[in-house]
Amino acid sequence: MPNLFDALPPDLEPRRASSDLVSHRLFTRPANEAPPEAAAQFIRLMRLKTELRRLRVLGCEATAPQVKLHLREDTPLDPVKLRTLIVKGGGLWRATPDMRLVRVFKEPGGNGLTRAEHMLAELATLGV
Repeated sequence: MPNLFDALPPDLEPRRASSDLVSHRLFTRPANEAPPEAAAQFIRLMRLKTELRRLRVLGCEATAPQVKLHLREDTPLDPVKLRTLIVKGGGLWRATPDMRLVRVFKEPGGNGLTRAEHMLAELATLGV
């Protein structure tokens, strides 16, 4: 079985007596340094997850072309306001009988995370 520390650069090679120093150097960063991109995306995802829970969303399928929200029956989204959004949306919004709300994105670019954040920002304009 390979050693976990085989891939470390020489200056971070663990010393038996200083393993605390190694883990400290691996897992901390200066306060003025931005977090790694993967960590920043994880934070955005966790914020998105709390917002989805607040809206009582059972599931979210987010890709670059579209985002689907699987809503519970007791969602706080007002059906009248949603209908207005769908009608005025110009074909970008769709609701299905099985409680799914779909937002289609015709402009190129973006990923599922940014699209889901965009969709939730638009839903926030409904006053939920």
